[in-house]
Amino acid sequence: MKKQFIIIFSLIAVLGQSQEVIKYNYHVFSFIGYKGEKPVFICNSLSNYNYSKYEKPGSLYFAHKNDEFLSFILYREIDRKANGYALFIQNECIGFDSFYGGKTITLNCNDEIRKFEFNTNVFNGSYAVSLNNEIVISPSDGESAQLEYLQFDGLSYKRIKIPLIGNFPVIINDWLYFSTYRINPEYTHYPLDIYRVKMGDWNNPELLLEEAVETWMPIPNTDIIYTRISLNGNLQNVYYKTSNKTYEITNDRFNPKLILYDGKYMILNTCKIVDDGNIKYCLEELPRLNNAFTNKDNRKISDNLITVNLPNSQKPFTNTFITEELLYNATENELNKLDKEKLRLIRNAFFARQGYKFNSDDLLEFFGQFEWYNKLLKSYKVLGINNNDVVISPRDKERIELILEIEKNK
Repeated sequence: MKKQFIIIFSLIAVLGQSQEVIKYNYHVFSFIGYKGEKPVFICNSLSNYNYSKYEKPGSLYFAHKNDEFLSFILYREIDRKANGYALFIQNECIGFDSFYGGKTITLNCNDEIRKFEFNTNVFNGSYAVSLNNEIVISPSDGESAQLEYLQFDGLSYKRIKIPLIGNFPVIINDWLYFSTYRINPEYTHYPLDIYRVKMGDWNNPELLLEEAVETWMPIPNTDIIYTRISLNGNLQNVYYKTSNKTYEITNDRFNPKLILYDGKYMILNTCKIVDDGNIKYCLEELPRLNNAFTNKDNRKISDNLITVNLPNSQKPFTNTFITEELLYNATENELNKLDKEKLRLIRNAFFARQGYKFNSDDLLEFFGQFEWYNKLLKSYKVLGINNNDVVISPRDKERIELILEIEKNK
């Protein structure tokens, strides 16, 4: 009897192990988010690929670290015809692209379902998923240059356009990192500027690194970015310390993708398997870096560029009555003491900071005295951004509404 029990137990163990996808090509699986802190991947639908028995296109899998490589264990089987293609997962909620176009998102939370309609294919671009039920999206349909922010709470969500022009968002802790193509008439190709901004503080992006090339990845909990820069005409992989603009050349090469595994950030890379020639996912520890980089960034950065993503600190209203205190902290009683003309200027100052081109001559004259405003108008002209595309942050909208109400009562 004991022997039979051992045989049955062994068969169950073997059967369980056989459901773990160990042999695969990395193109088959894509990371889409977390359930708890467990990374979840979707099995992609590919043509001319010989799926194994346990690779089910459209279904979701937990990633499992097997030595340095990832294997996949089925978490949830998905009927693609009924649900669509899973775009993201956030704990108990899965977002599906219902019609493979990105305009209709079906949100399934514990089998409760709600559909959301979008005007554009917002999920066709790159996007980042946080552990706090937040998503930042970079649309790639050409209809919007600004990043977008979504926050889900069960079957409801908040969606705002962020007053930031960028792509390839990365969320680490409370920070959003993103890059923007460096628009310059001298370039035949556009390198990248890399920024970060505190989640929610959208008006104050911080420029970390100018003229990176092709690829980049922030190293969590440091002020270091892994990227490529051009040094004396040659592209070099570097670790770049943004606080003092120093760098260290490295031979390290990896994909710019971070993933949380067992509560810590790791590099999601691809590694070739000698036995079958397939390229699989592997997880690598973050590099242990000596922060005392000795190479000073002495590159000549061209000044003939189109300026975007300026923080409020670089958009001052110098030599005028408009101050930060007045814009954001003045009480209703204090604002009531101002005449209608000043209230109108304060209200439109928020729009000026986002590159709005005024039709009124007096507003154009007043805000045209600031160099940053003229640079924003120039950049938006190059980028094809018009007044309908200008984005105002939620905090600014609240102040505008308050000032407008006071202005109307004058």
